[in-house]
Amino acid sequence: FGFAHAWRQGDVVLWDNRCTIHRRGAFNPAARRIMHATQVKGHKPFAAADAASRPPHPRACLHGNG
Repeated sequence: FGFAHAWRQGDVVLWDNRCTIHRRGAFNPAARRIMHATQVKGHKPFAAADAASRPPHPRACLHGNG
């Protein structure tokens, strides 16, 4: 399943990040992008115990350059 949103002014998109496989297509690097994270009362975020010692994924965005 894939989802691509056709953005219009005023749109808000919500998803359950625990169940999301992240991927995105190209975007205009000159366009303004605003992202906010919110946690609703419930399950606490988690990561593997050794996550901090793992090397970054080869395609990880380390400097905000996509």
